[in-house]
Amino acid sequence: MSRLISSAARSLFTSNVPKGARVLVTGASGWFGRTAVDLLAGTDAQLYCTASTSRTIRVSNRDIDVRTWDAEDVTRFQPELVIDCAFLTRDRLSEDRMAEYITINRTLTSQMLSAAALPTVHTVITISSGAAVYPQDALTLPFDDNPYGYLKREAEQALLGQALDSGVHAVVARAWAVSGGHVQFPRTFAFSDMILQAEGGTGIEIKAPVEVWRRYTAVDELLAVAAATAARRSGIVESGGPLVEMAGLADAVRRVVDPGLEVSRPPMSHGPANRYHNDGLAWRMACAEFSFTPLGLDDQIRATREGLMAQR
Repeated sequence: MSRLISSAARSLFTSNVPKGARVLVTGASGWFGRTAVDLLAGTDAQLYCTASTSRTIRVSNRDIDVRTWDAEDVTRFQPELVIDCAFLTRDRLSEDRMAEYITINRTLTSQMLSAAALPTVHTVITISSGAAVYPQDALTLPFDDNPYGYLKREAEQALLGQALDSGVHAVVARAWAVSGGHVQFPRTFAFSDMILQAEGGTGIEIKAPVEVWRRYTAVDELLAVAAATAARRSGIVESGGPLVEMAGLADAVRRVVDPGLEVSRPPMSHGPANRYHNDGLAWRMACAEFSFTPLGLDDQIRATREGLMAQR
């Protein structure tokens, strides 16, 4: 089994997935989807994986067939657990293709809801984002202020409302800032980009000229706690973790990868700090409920680093 998943996360996740479960994973070729597939490695779960294009992906030293969405085929598979990771993220958003962006994401939400409505399904976990509620509930703002967050919040409410009517257990795993070895496009995230910079041996450059504060949670741990929650009830699981500014993150990366590296940063401006994070309480409470101890920042860096090196 892959070492990109912590043993504690794998144990918590698999102990809350019934033996022989039929699991539908949407968005399986992405960061969260690959992590979900890896969490199921070594179990007897039967997988049906979808993504925007048909392909074979390599996860945990095994080939996984990924296919495009086919409603009839999904119905024939008779899934019991749905892990929904399919959504176009904020970086795919552009004004000239806004209509397409909206259509694709609402289609993906519709597919999730149709899967959740199948008579064989008893549990649904969907990946959402802090953007759904930051800086406030996205549905209370004009759509153009936060299109990605609006569409995510719309999907959250649709699923939780449908689950309330049907009796299915549905959990929204709301990711704010995350880490993990299955990261895709690592240069677009400060966490993985700093690790790659450090591996290059020339130092770490913090690119933001203002304070940037985040709380990092490992993706596998967020999914594990979401699965444990879903085994009991519907609800929302917020990611959390220790609060860290980018200078602290850079120091931690340097400490783990190469203490001799230098850290640089542009001159600081007088602009407001970027504080995309919650208070961390919900994550601490969720972990405490299951007696689960999440990885600290250094161990998250080690796990992400191992995955990045494996992708080379």
